[in-house]
Amino acid sequence: TQSGTTNLVDGSRAYTGTYAQGFLTGGNVSVNYSDHFLFENAATDQLNPSVAPQLGVSVQQNLLNGFGIAVNSRNITVARIGVETADLNFRNRVSSLTAQVLNAYYTLAADYLDLKATQTALETARTFEKNVRRQIELGTAAGFDLIAAETQTATAELNAGNSKASLANQQLQLKSLLSKSGASDPILAAARIVPTDQIAIPEKDDLPPIADLVREAFANRPDLAVDGANERSAEVSAKGTRNGLLPTLQASGGTRQAGLAGSSPAGQANPYYVGGIGTALGQVFRRNFASENAGLVLFAPVGNHQAQADFAIDELQLRQTQLATRRDFAQVQVDIMNSVIAMQQARAQYDASVHNRILQEQLLDGEQKKYQAGAETPFGVTQQQRDLVNARSQELAALVAYSTARISLDLTRGTILQTYHISIADALAGGGASK
Repeated sequence: TQSGTTNLVDGSRAYTGTYAQGFLTGGNVSVNYSDHFLFENAATDQLNPSVAPQLGVSVQQNLLNGFGIAVNSRNITVARIGVETADLNFRNRVSSLTAQVLNAYYTLAADYLDLKATQTALETARTFEKNVRRQIELGTAAGFDLIAAETQTATAELNAGNSKASLANQQLQLKSLLSKSGASDPILAAARIVPTDQIAIPEKDDLPPIADLVREAFANRPDLAVDGANERSAEVSAKGTRNGLLPTLQASGGTRQAGLAGSSPAGQANPYYVGGIGTALGQVFRRNFASENAGLVLFAPVGNHQAQADFAIDELQLRQTQLATRRDFAQVQVDIMNSVIAMQQARAQYDASVHNRILQEQLLDGEQKKYQAGAETPFGVTQQQRDLVNARSQELAALVAYSTARISLDLTRGTILQTYHISIADALAGGGASK
């Protein structure tokens, strides 16, 4: 105390807590609790110390702009579609990679056959050249006859060398597809890939009708499923911007309960307020001092050009997505028909080339016999050897063309993974074929 004046000393504590929850309907609710404790040295206070808790609940709901589960859950829906799209894109990537590996594998198998054919042709050319040299020594052939034989041998050696190079390049390509490290791995680089499955053309293809193949592609193609998912995502996004064109209409309401309790040093306070936090909370939950409020707010911007522009952009993107989807679905029938036609053409070319190769073998045998009988020159024999090499090359080309068309049809139908027993689960785990 100084000069008859008493200093006011007080202590206070405040506690607050809030819980808020939003709903996909476009509304939210919040619960607020607060508690204020006061103690001071003022003798005039009827309650000292005192506690004053309050509990309030408020609710708000959008009725136009921002109303509805579809509108407010669109980001979640788009995210889920994104996860689905990622899985489909992975499946599509595995399908495409499978087709690449199969084409590379069967091309390698054909390269082995080509190498064998060119080596056989080289042996035939060398044997024929040796025979010509012997006949020259015996005096039954002229010296210039050797030029044709040597030329054919040189050509056969070149063809064999090209076949070896093509085989090596094809092995390198297949290693790159099968391994992440590819040729950089010294063990893999030195390894030799020998195909165990050869290209085989069945007697009959037994393909379903085109309409059935198209329906099968619609059901199985992952890229078409991605198109559908993108269209659904665009539709969901458009719902949000379409809703943004509406005015804002919000309904709100709430209630608040208060309580008060404390000690009464002078005994002047109402006994109903004398007590502690339990007394005050009892007043709160009995709603002795409750208040309520309710309101309705309407907000309508003039023009709303930003929302209109956003809606126009999303609508345009949706239309573009729909057009792209329709185009891809329409292209499926064209792709399937092209693959079927390619298979039919390759089969016809293969049958014709096999027949031609057999005839060329017979002609070469006849030319060699005629030469041995002195009725043919070496030039005629070497010409027939070149024709036989070309016939064998055409046969292998038709064989590869059929294999490529068949793989393309499986890819277009969306059945390539099932046909070759490729497991997506194994692919995700870094494995390969399931059997």
